[in-house]
Amino acid sequence: MTLEMFPLSDLALVLCILHCTHGGSTDTEFVASSEGLTSIPPIPDETISADLQDNQIRDIPSGSISHLSNLVTLVLKKNELTEVRADMWDGLNSLQGLFLEDNQISFIEPEAFVALTTLQHLFLEGNQLAVVEADTFGLMPSLVVLILSSNPITRIHARAFAGLPSCTSLSASFTELDVVEAGVFDSLSSLEFLQLKHCEIKRIEYGAFSDLSKLEILSLGGNQLAEVDSGMWVGLESLTTLELEDNQLNEIDEGAWKGLRQLERLELSDNNINIVNWRQWEDLTSLQSLHLDGNSIVFIPVDVFTNLTNIEQIRLFGNDLEFLNQDIFGPSHPRRLKLTLGGNPLQCDGRLCWVVEGERQGWLQVSDRYSTENPQCANFDNQELSEVDIGC
Repeated sequence: MTLEMFPLSDLALVLCILHCTHGGSTDTEFVASSEGLTSIPPIPDETISADLQDNQIRDIPSGSISHLSNLVTLVLKKNELTEVRADMWDGLNSLQGLFLEDNQISFIEPEAFVALTTLQHLFLEGNQLAVVEADTFGLMPSLVVLILSSNPITRIHARAFAGLPSCTSLSASFTELDVVEAGVFDSLSSLEFLQLKHCEIKRIEYGAFSDLSKLEILSLGGNQLAEVDSGMWVGLESLTTLELEDNQLNEIDEGAWKGLRQLERLELSDNNINIVNWRQWEDLTSLQSLHLDGNSIVFIPVDVFTNLTNIEQIRLFGNDLEFLNQDIFGPSHPRRLKLTLGGNPLQCDGRLCWVVEGERQGWLQVSDRYSTENPQCANFDNQELSEVDIGC
């Protein structure tokens, strides 16, 4: 029998049988990537890892892989799947990793993954999901990581993630989500990392994160949030990192960070903030790093950072500051502080004497200090500034 005897539609499958089960695989690893396949090829029963990426597979018929009870990893990224059904995964009693990135999936049947009781990692980024319905990811007791990024998602319904008691990481970045609704993240009691970057989020409903008592990192950069208030962060008692860079934040309300007692890093760069006052930061007693680069801050009043007793870094690069008084820290300065001041039209006069003294004493380190808007401060960038230079 020769290859010419097979129709062109079956030729890729025959080539895979000749190559994938012998030359390209081991006894437990089946490799059939970039083979031009349009359907699932025969896969040996003992297979533990199957790589079928970069083909043109359009469907997984019921029962076609149900014999793979030992399969731990299944890679189907870069194929042409358009839907996910529960009957696709029958018999995969050992599966831990399922990779479905870069397909054309626009529909997932409710509880489509219910048979995958051992699944720990599910990757679905780069598909065509527009809505995540209730119970889409229900009854998946072992799932730890769920990736939904780079889908045109406009809405995630309440209970979409019901039944994920072990999930610690969830990413839905680069979507078209504009509102984070209350109830969406209920039941994710183990979640530690939530990424919602570069969506179109304009509003976060009160208590949207209230069930996430173990969440440590919340990433909301690159959205369209214009304001923040304490109702957004209800329940986030373990949060240590909050990223809000590249939004449209203007003024920050007093008490905006209420309840975030464990927060260590706050990223507010590249917003439209022009006013700061001490009440904005009074709840952040554990804060170590504050990023305010690329805003429009003209003046920082006395005592603004008084309550930041654990602060180690403040970034103020690229604002409109002409001077900065030591009194912003209150009656005493931090134990050790790295301060970034570059890109500001600083006036090199006696109001900067405390900077020279702070560096001499060793508690202050100032970096990126040069401002092209004020060439008189050139020595400030080169760390040659002395008391004489600024009239101390």
